[in-house]
Amino acid sequence: MKLEKEIKQCLYCMENHEVQLTEEIEKTIFKGEEIEFKSKLYYCKNYKEYFETEELMNENSMRIKDAYREKVGLLTGKDIKNIRHKYNISQKELSKVLDWGEKTITRYETHQVQDRAHDEVLVCIKEDPLKLYKCANTNKELLGDKSYKKIIKEVRNHLDESKEILLRNSIIADYIDYSSSVYQGNTNFNIDKTIDVINYITIKSNNLFTVKLMKLMWYSDILNYKKYNKSITGLEYFKETMGALPKAYDRIISLEDIKKEIILINDSLCTKFIKNKKYKFKILETKEKETIDYVLKQIGELSTDEIISKMHQEEAYKKTEFKHPISYDYSKYIEL
Repeated sequence: MKLEKEIKQCLYCMENHEVQLTEEIEKTIFKGEEIEFKSKLYYCKNYKEYFETEELMNENSMRIKDAYREKVGLLTGKDIKNIRHKYNISQKELSKVLDWGEKTITRYETHQVQDRAHDEVLVCIKEDPLKLYKCANTNKELLGDKSYKKIIKEVRNHLDESKEILLRNSIIADYIDYSSSVYQGNTNFNIDKTIDVINYITIKSNNLFTVKLMKLMWYSDILNYKKYNKSITGLEYFKETMGALPKAYDRIISLEDIKKEIILINDSLCTKFIKNKKYKFKILETKEKETIDYVLKQIGELSTDEIISKMHQEEAYKKTEFKHPISYDYSKYIEL
């Protein structure tokens, strides 16, 4: 395959002229394995021959080794480099974290194939930030205070990301078996749209706490179902003492895109939602915003006690057994 043309000193003509950079599929034997790899070569049209510069020889050598590593299930040089970039650490720092020779990571990234034992350690670090944390603590003196603190900070950041992923997955898992049922308003649960709805209601409301937020979400979902035969979020709501509560609501409001604070009211800890005016809505549609706006216009100024009282008068609430899911079919009785 032809790539770009360059001016190079041709090893056949021994003079500078335009040569064609090409990429060819080649086969070779490396460590007893037949390897297929893409080699880069220059083509001299005067002699009709291919040649390699020292730079291309080094690059092709690395391509052979990476093709071998992929074949036998080892991390490539690029994979190892990506581990460093993930944790924002240098080749020297990673070598010290693992108590390997100072140039070990440099060699693995540029020209040497790692052994299986070292590869397994690198894979563990790639997949588990806690492994890096344990190694950094073990070799704290080798790293020095500045590098150690930097690595610990990166580990904390990645652990926070991992917790968020696990939290999202645990919420989604709760809804897998109930896709598009009448208890979800003929809509598959959508976690990003749910986050959008919470932020939209929060931005449009004042002094918003958990109980009132949940009721405003229920009214928005069930009104949208009445209008369009589908809920907005796909949430499944249950009858509880203070009205409708969606399944996994406590974990949903713990997601990082939902800003909140815990405050003390009458000796009780309460969750108050904070307006995030910089929040970028992902998938909330215009007509869904219009449904929410209508709900807020009609009942958004009610106090928490008033909106609970209204909820208790709804047929959907009265006809549903305690702690059972509330059918969206009761939307025909909703009047706002």
